[in-house]
Amino acid sequence: MNEVPDRDRVEIPKAIAQLIGRWHEAIAKEFESRGLPSTGLGEQAEKLKRELRENPPIAQLATNPLLAAMICALHRERNQRLPESQAELCEALCHMLLRRRERESQPRLEEFPKAYRALSYPQKRAIVAELAVHMVRNETSARWAMCLNRFEPISVKGTVRSWMG
Repeated sequence: MNEVPDRDRVEIPKAIAQLIGRWHEAIAKEFESRGLPSTGLGEQAEKLKRELRENPPIAQLATNPLLAAMICALHRERNQRLPESQAELCEALCHMLLRRRERESQPRLEEFPKAYRALSYPQKRAIVAELAVHMVRNETSARWAMCLNRFEPISVKGTVRSWMG
């Protein structure tokens, strides 16, 4: 692994470092309760902290506890490798939440409206982006503005209305 110059490193806030450690501890306990191996999770937490120290733009997003927890999940899902940029991170998080989680958790999709079940990943992403823009404009959440500015505009006029009824 190439050494990152000190000027390109950042310190992770203590609370976020603790959150990362506790997240991995919780996953270890969950694995143990299911009889699954939980070895290596402490090392994964330390590796994630190192990666964040060496990637200031990603570390900046991780200062939000919700995003930090999502980054922990993404880091684990992607074999302890994070995307290089904030834009790639935001896209990977959206993909994880909208597509992979839905597919892997097997929600009872028959309970959702037919129009929702027919949506593609790009359509679902566009709906979430539209909702997020609304939240930022109404100051419901300012942190997401960093992510939203990195997505290319997608036209979804009518998508939300047709999905909701």
